[in-house]
Amino acid sequence: MRRRRAGFAWMVAAALPLFLSACGSDKSGTPESNVSSAGSSDSASALASASNSSEPDIKGEITWATHRTDLVDNGTFDRYVAEFKTKYPGITDVKIEGLKDYSQTIKVRMAGNEAPDVFSPPDEIKENYPALYASLDDLGLQGNLLLESNGTYEGHLYAVVSGATTNGLVYNKKAFAAAGLSGPPKTLDELFAAAEKLKAAGIVAMATDFKDAWPLTYWYDVEQFLANSSQFHNDVYNNDPPFTVDGPFGQAFGILKRLIDGKFVEPDIYSTDWEGSIKDIATGKAGMYMIGQWLLPQMADTGGGDPADFGFVPFPYDNSGSYKAVLSPDYSFAVNAKSKNIPAAKAWLKYLIEDSTYAEDTGMIPILKSKKTGIPQLIEFMTWNPTMITSEPALPNALKIEQKLQWDPSKFLQEAVVSKNLEAYFASFNQKYAAEKKALQP
Repeated sequence: MRRRRAGFAWMVAAALPLFLSACGSDKSGTPESNVSSAGSSDSASALASASNSSEPDIKGEITWATHRTDLVDNGTFDRYVAEFKTKYPGITDVKIEGLKDYSQTIKVRMAGNEAPDVFSPPDEIKENYPALYASLDDLGLQGNLLLESNGTYEGHLYAVVSGATTNGLVYNKKAFAAAGLSGPPKTLDELFAAAEKLKAAGIVAMATDFKDAWPLTYWYDVEQFLANSSQFHNDVYNNDPPFTVDGPFGQAFGILKRLIDGKFVEPDIYSTDWEGSIKDIATGKAGMYMIGQWLLPQMADTGGGDPADFGFVPFPYDNSGSYKAVLSPDYSFAVNAKSKNIPAAKAWLKYLIEDSTYAEDTGMIPILKSKKTGIPQLIEFMTWNPTMITSEPALPNALKIEQKLQWDPSKFLQEAVVSKNLEAYFASFNQKYAAEKKALQP
């Protein structure tokens, strides 16, 4: 995934108690005292094994497959292996496989019973978890994780989210100063006023990378803020009709459409590209970007900007002066239920969550509630006291309909915001969706 690449070598060390306090209210995990020891195919002594470097079970070699090929290539994960082997002298090797076409490759290997010892599950059907992944109930992680419910099935923990992300308004302080702006917009009216000043100063007000389409999906967060929802796929499914001009989707799309119609975006949105958008926001050619916080390290490493110029705040989707943000999971970590070295595999997973710098190296929020991060922009973000919305899984029927329609949310939004008649565009899709939804009824 090229949109999450470089490490946070430029970050200052600082605690983030405010963020941990805001996110610590997640009650999705099952307390260890309430979890039965049944359902795990491996020894219950793995917890002691994972916590004691002298335990003889933590030995031998394991294989870990990851989509983060950039951190494989730059040696970051080699450092992890060295640290892990120091902690567990019995470990002879952790073989790391960086897979570019990760999801498809892992699915093929799982089908052929050739999955690595530790990997990120591509299968989101929780009923399959017990057969595919070893139970992690004995690692002492339950109750201590953000987004814990994502990897939990029938009271047992099978996967742990590798890190959390949140999205908001990345802004360039240098560009704002050049446009006579003293700080980021705190209301929607201020957002458009800032756009006017940036445009007048010859600065692209809002970067979009419109051509690549996928960066536009972050605008669906605005729909969730307006709907007070935790999953836009479910909003489509639960509302009839789902898309209306004056509804949450129409209002959210309308903000981006107004920016495009007002020429506050790139001069030719159809010729934009990912690397160019990074450089624009990093160097101040663009003033704002609606995106995830993981972009920040790329702005320094790929974009060539000065980290001191980067700011990150919640997106001001209305004029209320209150804010929301979606807390979303990245890939998860799981242990292959058929691994020949489950104790060592579990120890590696536990190391990644508790001891490694994986979250900071990938620009994410640590998934362990007690773990602190030092990302200055996240500290700024949380001083706005946003209400955190925990991202929930999409309903199975919602996904079935989308698959049947071959619906691509990013392409849909892309076409909607440049359409001359948004109401007609919505109506056409609503009709198709309703037909597929009716076909699902028994």
